[in-house]
Amino acid sequence: MVATVLISIAVISGGCSEPSQGQIREAPVVGEALVIAEESQADAVWSRIGESFSLTQRLPPRLAIVQGDRAALEAISKAPGVIGVYAADVPDSVLQQLNPSERIFAEAWILRREPKIARPGDGLPWDGDGFQPPDRPTDPTKR
Repeated sequence: MVATVLISIAVISGGCSEPSQGQIREAPVVGEALVIAEESQADAVWSRIGESFSLTQRLPPRLAIVQGDRAALEAISKAPGVIGVYAADVPDSVLQQLNPSERIFAEAWILRREPKIARPGDGLPWDGDGFQPPDRPTDPTKR
């Protein structure tokens, strides 16, 4: 069975559509990627990818988050068994092919890259101007 690898490059902008084999989209010089490998070939895929990338997280046997430069991503995208390189999000059609644990891992990686929502008072002291301190804890014996 041919090793199947899916690389998703973390970039700040852009929508995504599925590129053809061997193509890569614009990405930063150093990028973060979610890699999905065919289970039966996962060890060989991680060995090959480990030569050019830093594996930062893994969900054995098939998923890993890697970091590497654009030239290395380009080389991996053209390697046998690589089916695509995705900028930004992983398409729903790909997520649906993952088991529940893998899907949670992939979706968490996608969410981690999104900008955080601004919250009123974020970064201010808890008793800053215009804000009230939190309520004191209640005594559990007096309920």
